[in-house]
Amino acid sequence: MKRVLVVYFSQSGQLARVARSLVSPLAEADDMALVEEVLRPIRPYPFPWSFWSFLEVMPETVLLEPPPLQPLAVRAEERFDLIVLAYQVWYLAPPAP
Repeated sequence: MKRVLVVYFSQSGQLARVARSLVSPLAEADDMALVEEVLRPIRPYPFPWSFWSFLEVMPETVLLEPPPLQPLAVRAEERFDLIVLAYQVWYLAPPAP
């Protein structure tokens, strides 16, 4: 059995739907085990964003400084045959989480 890990952060849920759609053929395959890891900041981002919230987060995002995250469900020693990193672009960079 092949193991596939899909990792993403989705504030609005839109990227979650895209990621699940992308890997749906793998999820339906009998010889695949799909593991989903959702990145969750310890301090959730506001939604919708205020102007000041946007300005507070933007510099760290551009500098690729991630916020502290809640513990991951996937253990470091787990092995996967494929890892899918799904992300949208924030300010011309990957999202902070």
